[in-house]
Amino acid sequence: MPTPHEIGKAGEGCAVELFKGKGFTIDKWDTHTLGTANIEAHSREGKILVQVKSAIFDEPSYLSAKEQRNVKALATRIGAVAWEAKVILNTNLDLVGDIRLRQLD
Repeated sequence: MPTPHEIGKAGEGCAVELFKGKGFTIDKWDTHTLGTANIEAHSREGKILVQVKSAIFDEPSYLSAKEQRNVKALATRIGAVAWEAKVILNTNLDLVGDIRLRQLD
């Protein structure tokens, strides 16, 4: 069974590929830090900050109220729009279904 760190990084990788496919350039994604990592990206339409939640064969939890506040505050500081991405993976760390995106208001 993959470790939580492996699950998180695989989910983030899926989100990175999704946003690249939508025309975004990835500005920052720290693949070496343990725990939650933010993904910063931009396109002609603007800059985004994405927090990814990943799980194996289960719906990942939503960001907590504190996590949402932190992501939105950081997004404001860097001039970005805050998003949450929920990623479901199988035990081989392959994407299952579609990534669920939600803009944080």
